[in-house]
Amino acid sequence: QLRSLTLCSNSISVQGLEALAKSANLEQLRQLDLSRNSLHGSKVMALTKGDLCQGLTSLDFQQYHQTTSVSEGTAFIKALELPRIRHLNLSGAPLGARGVRELVKKDWFANIRILNLSNCRIGKVGAEILLDALDPDTLVELRLYGNTISQKLCESFQERLEHSSIHIH
Repeated sequence: QLRSLTLCSNSISVQGLEALAKSANLEQLRQLDLSRNSLHGSKVMALTKGDLCQGLTSLDFQQYHQTTSVSEGTAFIKALELPRIRHLNLSGAPLGARGVRELVKKDWFANIRILNLSNCRIGKVGAEILLDALDPDTLVELRLYGNTISQKLCESFQERLEHSSIHIH
């Protein structure tokens, strides 16, 4: 059974993502890399259909082109269920503070060991929400490059997560 699938830098269609999400042959899939695929709108939501994400421990969803609105990014996070996730890369997904708020509400958020929210437009409010929700005993790496976060907030992250690898600027 397939455990790792890399589909980065492809022009995957909505139908392709829907077929992938509904495939019964991927029940053992643990790592999925969909980075650099210009996923937005219905393409993004297609990933949440079916049981594909249920067994994932690693999801790389890094997007270089922010073609999705913050509203779409927030809707994606609301619909996403990753009960076994440990490594989550949402770099470039425009979450904003609302998306971060939805992310930290997820039951599975506390299980994340490596989190990349670089270039997610989280801003001061999103950073504060994230800071309050992070578990320093679980999280080992946090990436927040490209977000507008003050030096004071950066220092707060470093104090809270003193034993973790933190990349902010």
